[in-house]
Amino acid sequence: LLGIHTMTTNVSFVDRSAADSALADLRDDSTDTDWLVIKYNDENKLELTAVGSGDTSAFIHLLGPEDRGYAMLRVVDFVDGHRTIKFIFFTWAGDRVRVVKKARMTTHKGSIEEWRGQAHITIDASSPADVAMDLLMERVTDASGSGSRVKPAGAAAAAAPAASAPAAATPQGAPQSQPAPASAAPSAVPSAGKKSSGRPAVARQSQGLQLADADEMSAALASVRADADATTFAVFGYESATSDVLCLKGVGTDLEGLRSLLSDDGIYYALYRTTDVYDGHKTIKFVYIYFVGDRVKIMRKAKVATHQGAAKDFIGQNHCAVEATQLDEVTEEEIKRKVQFAAGTANHVKAAAQ
Repeated sequence: LLGIHTMTTNVSFVDRSAADSALADLRDDSTDTDWLVIKYNDENKLELTAVGSGDTSAFIHLLGPEDRGYAMLRVVDFVDGHRTIKFIFFTWAGDRVRVVKKARMTTHKGSIEEWRGQAHITIDASSPADVAMDLLMERVTDASGSGSRVKPAGAAAAAAPAASAPAAATPQGAPQSQPAPASAAPSAVPSAGKKSSGRPAVARQSQGLQLADADEMSAALASVRADADATTFAVFGYESATSDVLCLKGVGTDLEGLRSLLSDDGIYYALYRTTDVYDGHKTIKFVYIYFVGDRVKIMRKAKVATHQGAAKDFIGQNHCAVEATQLDEVTEEEIKRKVQFAAGTANHVKAAAQ
């Protein structure tokens, strides 16, 4: 069997040549192939399940509640009147898949990314609702800037009118990140349709994720989204290595400050504001960063994986995402590459012949 080698766990295809051929067809604009699905047929072996044309409705029946696998979809987006091809990549773990098997998939992440190449949008899915085309196209147009769904600067603050403002921009000569102050007893903000559990809860199906101080955290996000504010990032992490409670870790004005708040034994979510230049016009871009340190235990990774959707909902709209396990994956160069790829201002789509 032909395998893909990573630093962690090796994953193999039953028929690598068939998978490669399907991927090449998908990336070739001259073919009718719009999607492919690959699934695990046992613990570590992937098999090409199907290829076809159409949208997610054409293949979602192939991904059941007990299945683990991946799918890639080609869609069309129009940016400033120009037709552009976008690729959406799905990681599928059905809602009946055991935690250990979900955790095993996280160790294959590098191998799978190396095989499939660049994707404009990545989706973690466990049910058909997660791959509804209207939601997917919102993500595509938000990333490319062809839609106008980026949350305005005042939106987060409006959701929490009593929020306290985050610390002011760091003075020159001082460290560029500002640790969040320890909060008192967390406020109780009930989730939609449920009674308060004593901690604010994320409205989406959050699998236990809670917010330590929704007002403070919303205010930090609002400062990042406000062009007139010097704050360019807000970082959120868990109160402890076993906690389900998310809190503000810090805000600041540059990427080095953000990086200083990330540790190799922690899990973090961040919003980072940067800029891109398209057709001579400077535009603001928001980057969602999901950092899982390479020393985090596998069972912790599996548990926290169920929080990611709710955390992204809280942080709000972004133009692209960076998922990282090491600091050298959170650099200006990598972020710029992701932003330009998502916006179509750079051409990094892998050629069909590759």
